[in-house]
Amino acid sequence: MQATAKAAKDMPGAWLAMDDIYGDVGRSPVFTDAFAQALNVLWAEGARETLTRYLAGKL
Repeated sequence: MQATAKAAKDMPGAWLAMDDIYGDVGRSPVFTDAFAQALNVLWAEGARETLTRYLAGKL
Protein backbone atom coordinates (compact mmCIF):
# COMPACT_ATOMS: atom_id res chain seq x y z
CA MET A 1 0.00 0.00 0.00
CA GLN A 2 2.93 2.37 0.64
CA ALA A 3 4.16 1.95 -2.91
CA THR A 4 0.68 2.78 -4.20
CA ALA A 5 0.51 5.87 -1.99
CA LYS A 6 3.88 7.08 -3.30
CA ALA A 7 2.78 6.49 -6.90
CA ALA A 8 -0.44 8.42 -6.23
CA LYS A 9 1.53 11.58 -5.45
CA ASP A 10 2.11 12.03 -9.18
CA MET A 11 -0.77 9.86 -10.45
CA PRO A 12 -3.81 10.04 -8.12
CA GLY A 13 -5.52 7.41 -10.23
CA ALA A 14 -2.99 4.85 -8.97
CA TRP A 15 -4.63 5.01 -5.54
CA LEU A 16 -8.14 4.86 -6.94
CA ALA A 17 -7.21 1.87 -9.10
CA MET A 18 -7.55 -0.34 -6.02
CA ASP A 19 -10.81 -1.87 -7.25
CA ASP A 20 -11.26 -4.00 -4.15
CA ILE A 21 -11.62 -0.77 -2.14
CA TYR A 22 -13.08 1.81 -4.55
CA GLY A 23 -14.81 -0.31 -7.18
CA ASP A 24 -16.78 1.73 -9.72
CA VAL A 25 -16.45 4.92 -7.65
CA GLY A 26 -12.71 4.93 -8.40
CA ARG A 27 -13.55 5.34 -12.08
CA SER A 28 -16.10 8.13 -11.68
CA PRO A 29 -14.77 11.34 -13.27
CA VAL A 30 -16.46 13.47 -10.60
CA PHE A 31 -14.86 11.46 -7.79
CA THR A 32 -11.44 11.18 -9.43
CA ASP A 33 -11.28 14.92 -10.09
CA ALA A 34 -12.25 15.76 -6.50
CA PHE A 35 -9.79 13.20 -5.15
CA ALA A 36 -6.94 14.54 -7.30
CA GLN A 37 -7.65 18.11 -6.19
CA ALA A 38 -7.72 17.14 -2.51
CA LEU A 39 -4.57 15.04 -2.83
CA ASN A 40 -2.72 17.90 -4.53
CA VAL A 41 -3.69 20.25 -1.71
CA LEU A 42 -2.60 17.64 0.83
CA TRP A 43 0.86 17.28 -0.70
CA ALA A 44 1.32 21.02 -1.29
CA GLU A 45 -0.25 22.51 1.84
CA GLY A 46 -0.38 19.69 4.39
CA ALA A 47 -3.10 17.94 6.34
CA ARG A 48 -4.22 20.92 8.43
CA GLU A 49 -4.85 23.16 5.41
CA THR A 50 -6.55 20.34 3.52
CA LEU A 51 -8.95 19.68 6.39
CA THR A 52 -9.53 23.41 6.90
CA ARG A 53 -10.53 23.81 3.25
CA TYR A 54 -12.68 20.68 3.33
CA LEU A 55 -14.57 21.75 6.45
CA ALA A 56 -15.09 25.23 4.97
CA GLY A 57 -16.58 23.69 1.82
CA LYS A 58 -13.71 25.01 -0.30
CA LEU A 59 -12.26 21.75 -1.47
